[in-house]
Amino acid sequence: ADTSAAHNGVTDMISRIQDLMRRDWRVELFLIQRSANSVADTLAKYAVVHEIDQLEWIVPNDDMKELLKHDITD
Repeated sequence: ADTSAAHNGVTDMISRIQDLMRRDWRVELFLIQRSANSVADTLAKYAVVHEIDQLEWIVPNDDMKELLKHDITD
């Protein structure tokens, strides 16, 4: 599989995070395991696969509702 696009995306994201952290403000980063936030993990994967920079849903679709239920109960 061609991972160069994904690698470039990660490199770009790291560069953006570093730029934000250089600003004159307090920054705290927290690691949340994928298993603890399946909605965010699924949305991130969806964005990479479909090459989407930004997507807004007013109401979550049925798949997201199920993942939200899973995250809340675990």
